[in-house]
Amino acid sequence: MLHFLPRPQLKQILSREVPAHRKRMHPPEVTLGLFVEQVISNEGACQGVVGRHLAQRTALGLPSSSLNTGPYCKARQRLPLALVEACVSEVADAALAALPAAAQWRGRNIKLIDGTTVSMPNTASLQAAFPQSRVQHAGLGFPVARIVGVISLSSGCISDWTVEPYIGEGTSEPQEERGQVHLLGVNSRA
Repeated sequence: MLHFLPRPQLKQILSREVPAHRKRMHPPEVTLGLFVEQVISNEGACQGVVGRHLAQRTALGLPSSSLNTGPYCKARQRLPLALVEACVSEVADAALAALPAAAQWRGRNIKLIDGTTVSMPNTASLQAAFPQSRVQHAGLGFPVARIVGVISLSSGCISDWTVEPYIGEGTSEPQEERGQVHLLGVNSRA
């Protein structure tokens, strides 16, 4: 991420998207970096990224941190979604700008749209936000979300996405069922 987001640009995004915060072991810029590392890691476990963070701090001569994953997980939960969205948007723009003109088809940035569904833990808050499909019996099964993303064919970067409840196969988009008009994501750059 830092290859496409130089430190001054990242600091600008952080100052715009992250409210004032206390000095902690996992400030937003560190937490964001660890989260990106966790997501792209083959392992993906919190314990792995916390261990690597401890090793980095030790190598730099900084005070050691705990191997307890709790503080990192709490810090990750404090990251505003707007921060992640702004970083995704900036990285997608930078990646596209870095490509040669020949990477585009007839001078156009072709975009792909793809989607999938994900199952989530059966908690009351997730059930409220992502109600069960009509094909499931009440109280059985897990909340399911539909994720749709817009991907640049030239850069391979996701430039926009949306996450909505999955109502069931063969149904229209849930937003239409609720009488709302909704364009993909908050960026609406599709």
